Amino acid sequence: MSARLAFHEAGHALAAQFLGRRVESVSIGPGGGEMRQEPLAPGATDEEVKLGLVVVFAGPEAERYAPSQERDEDDPWLTPQ
Repeated sequence: MSARLAFHEAGHALAAQFLGRRVESVSIGPGGGEMRQEPLAPGATDEEVKLGLVVVFAGPEAERYAPSQERDEDDPWLTPQ
């Protein structure tokens, strides 16, 4: 398992919990990872949609904090700003 992948999925899960969303499961396997959360209701407000986007982008952002030996320096998501 890649530490980078673990950080990515943890980023999604932690952001979701912090924002009050219910995390149903987090799984990491040879083919990648997945974080399942409660789905947005059909009539979701703009604020709920914005919070959902924060959860989406938290995964790639969390990868920046993976141990340095796991980083791919050519990956633009991992280049510190």
